[in-house]
Amino acid sequence: MYKLTYLLALLILASVVYAQPMNQYTQYLANPYMVNPAYAGAEEFTHIQASYRKQWMGVAGSPGNNYLSAHTRYKKEKKAEDYIERDWKPYKQDNSNYTVPTRGRTTEIARQAEQKKIDSIKTGQMQKELEYRKKIEEFKQSQKYAPHHGFGANVLNMSAGTFTRNSLYVSYAYHLWIAKKARLAMGGSLGFVQNSVNPVSGIDNDDQPLNTFNNAKAKMSPDLIIGGLLYSKTYFVGISGFALLPTNPYAGINENQKAAILGLAGYRININDDFSVTPSFLVRYAMGNPISIDVSAKASYKMIWLGATYRKTDAVAFMIGANFGPVDVSYSYDMATSVLSKYGSGGHEIILGYRLAKKKGTTNSLLFN
Repeated sequence: MYKLTYLLALLILASVVYAQPMNQYTQYLANPYMVNPAYAGAEEFTHIQASYRKQWMGVAGSPGNNYLSAHTRYKKEKKAEDYIERDWKPYKQDNSNYTVPTRGRTTEIARQAEQKKIDSIKTGQMQKELEYRKKIEEFKQSQKYAPHHGFGANVLNMSAGTFTRNSLYVSYAYHLWIAKKARLAMGGSLGFVQNSVNPVSGIDNDDQPLNTFNNAKAKMSPDLIIGGLLYSKTYFVGISGFALLPTNPYAGINENQKAAILGLAGYRININDDFSVTPSFLVRYAMGNPISIDVSAKASYKMIWLGATYRKTDAVAFMIGANFGPVDVSYSYDMATSVLSKYGSGGHEIILGYRLAKKKGTTNSLLFN
């Protein structure tokens, strides 16, 4: 049994080192920022989230990861009055140098002439005021569709077998409207990754592959993730690339980290104002490895949602989540369908989040939550 457990741990280690430059998340819709940096700033609030995930419970050395992430948007608020000149003033009649005639018809004619003058001035001023208000409204509309920026950061820890990975990233994204109901975002995360292996005793000196892993030294390497995202209130399509810098993650192993590509897409079907269904899928491909596909569906009713995911040749997962004011919490359980189902009881993932809104009533996510 010990030998089986040990071999499984080594298999997991090899898989992580060469095939998993990006972490695996069942609840990718609960925090899309972790799978695509272009999502930073897509929400109208600052979103802080923490997660714990453990796969294949009961299997020694099974993968586990946790993270702390935060992202926010920045858009310079401009006041129309600072950019549009108000070239009119309310009319005020000045009688200081005007003497009203005092006799009969002459007095009436003078009064009528003065009134026409006043009416003419007021009409002109009213037209200018309407033009000014129109310009104000046009300015507000232009600001509504003005581009904005997104900023984010995350800290991750992942372990599998004797392998440990710690990483830190900072992110930037640029969001612009390409239509009245659709935005395009491009973003990237730049950071550092430290991989390390805890040596295991009892390995035969003649077993070169295992000794190579066992003797690998910890090393800190730069890392780059980039992503693009097209999104609206009803759909999203995104692609992101991981481990894009050809760096060697270990001292003592002559092997560069393999890059990976991740794509996701989904469409929200609004049944009514309170109930919606969002089918989605996520595809992962690490160079030299099989494609992994997640097919998911999420049903939301007001502030509560349920979901399910099928991960090809790996697992079936069930999810539940809810929002309690600015707090959001979600949980998922993965049931393994691979050979590891004989040795483990499944996996758990928990996410806890907090939403800091700049304006009251803006703690609802644009699409994903």
